[in-house]
Amino acid sequence: MHEGVAQLMLALAAERPLVVSLDDLQWCDSDSCNLLRFLTRRTEQVPVLWLGTLSLGELERDAPAARLCRVLRAKSHASVVSLGPLSEEELWGMIREMGHLSTPTGARRFAHRIFGVTAGNPFYAIELLKTMFAQGLLAVDEESGEW
Repeated sequence: MHEGVAQLMLALAAERPLVVSLDDLQWCDSDSCNLLRFLTRRTEQVPVLWLGTLSLGELERDAPAARLCRVLRAKSHASVVSLGPLSEEELWGMIREMGHLSTPTGARRFAHRIFGVTAGNPFYAIELLKTMFAQGLLAVDEESGEW
């Protein structure tokens, strides 16, 4: 199976550059990591860009995904981009854009509270906002489209 997937990727990459995006790598099991390790080796000579995301907080040091990441990071052409939390100002900007807020009255205090609860983690902030909408704690104004 591994070689079949590799041949498909090689054929696709021969026609045009290929991007492979994998999310939540921390949940990869041993078999999946073995396949990814094999595929990254087999596609080194063709234009394939591998993008993987993972949450380090959920990754145990001896997990298969941790071992895979160490192997991949050791490659000279690998790059690691660590994303930190948003600043309070950045979170305010995100909330202002999402809520189409034209007037900051009260909304900045709201953003401050969201920042306090989420520590600037954009995923947590968005999930908290979704929960607030689902529970009726936030609503969209029909006329203005603002929250």
